[in-house]
Amino acid sequence: MYAGHKGMVIILLICSYLLGSVPFAYLIVRWLKGVDIRRVGSLNPGAANVISQAGKGTGALVVLLDFGKGLLPVLVATSLGFPLWVVGLSGILAVVGHCWPVYMRSDGGEGMMTAMGVFVGLAPKTFAFALLGAVIGGYVARYFDLKGWFSSRINTGAIVGFVVFYFFLIHWQRPLALIAIIVVLTVVLIVRQVQVSKTHLQDF
Repeated sequence: MYAGHKGMVIILLICSYLLGSVPFAYLIVRWLKGVDIRRVGSLNPGAANVISQAGKGTGALVVLLDFGKGLLPVLVATSLGFPLWVVGLSGILAVVGHCWPVYMRSDGGEGMMTAMGVFVGLAPKTFAFALLGAVIGGYVARYFDLKGWFSSRINTGAIVGFVVFYFFLIHWQRPLALIAIIVVLTVVLIVRQVQVSKTHLQDF
């Protein structure tokens, strides 16, 4: 990759992180309600908390914007003809930006919706099966007396979705680089989930 391309890659990656860092949930709820979404409800600047504090319409808008933060860098990198590792890294940095935004002193969301945008951009067919698995898993979970972290249908559905995702990635023999990117994204989401959980425990 010659120097010109290296410069474009660096710009793309920086822009991916900065786009991911845009705190749409915080900005929109602050503008509409005059409150800091990180200080009310579940304290999480995510769609569920936005819905509870500002309504379903606002929550849907935040979902679309956070989803777009992950999808757009992947689409741009792909359209520019960059190799898969650059495409994947741009998506990873968008999720990192959402979780640890430079504009909010690293106090961001959990990253799931932005990661879903990345997944759609990287492997839309595989993600469709994973999403179906997540929905079914969350629906079935309501009939079981699950405890702890798994008591949430959303959490249970997410686990099922990831299992299905990895199954089809391997079953359809997707490129190793793609699987590696998904693994890194999964680790980022787990690290952020653990960090958020610890923070909430300290708050209580």
